[in-house]
Amino acid sequence: MPGPILILHAVDTFEQASQLQNMLLDEDLFSQTYAEAVLSGPFGIVELVAFSSAVVIILSPHLFEDMAGTVTAQHAINSHKGVCIQFEAIDKPEWAVGAFNLEQGDLLRVNWELLLTRLRSQINFAGLGEEF
Repeated sequence: MPGPILILHAVDTFEQASQLQNMLLDEDLFSQTYAEAVLSGPFGIVELVAFSSAVVIILSPHLFEDMAGTVTAQHAINSHKGVCIQFEAIDKPEWAVGAFNLEQGDLLRVNWELLLTRLRSQINFAGLGEEF
């Protein structure tokens, strides 16, 4: 069985990470926040990403300033498990271009459904890897 979705967040987006976790649970998708993952055991960046079926990266200025958060995000993207989201318009680095925009507005529901589809695809792909 694939591991939970990891919600990678910085201190300034802890509340959004918790809300996102509840929203994913409403869709029958189990996740854990970065804070929960760090408290559950001494995992390195590689292990956190490897044991997760997908990694949702909440983009924020504090995440970009945090070396561990940035390296984890880039590793998740390079491992084809990372999905970036943003709750507000922010300047982002090149590796975060194409983030799902979850700002309030006309396209919120469409972007949410696209994000769910992407996450379910990644979970299914992670499950295929376990069969071999």
